[in-house]
Amino acid sequence: MKKGILILYLSLLICCIFTGCGHSKERNEELNLAIGSSPQTMDPQLSGDNVSDTVIGFMTGNLYTYNEKKETVPCLAEGYDLSEDG
Repeated sequence: MKKGILILYLSLLICCIFTGCGHSKERNEELNLAIGSSPQTMDPQLSGDNVSDTVIGFMTGNLYTYNEKKETVPCLAEGYDLSEDG
């Protein structure tokens, strides 16, 4: 009896593990996130809670970001020009 339950449990575990291992030729570039509650506002000027800030942060991009060496590199910006007067 115990051996049968163990085999059933292991079979179910193996099926669950390999369920997500399929390979699809179609590339889906969609990100789904589970958030505990709805954002109070989508206006960056009015947001003050963590959920609103998180959602707004995912929706907006930075002009510049940092690379592995902690150097500033363009993200959405194509580059920058430094004026003579600094």
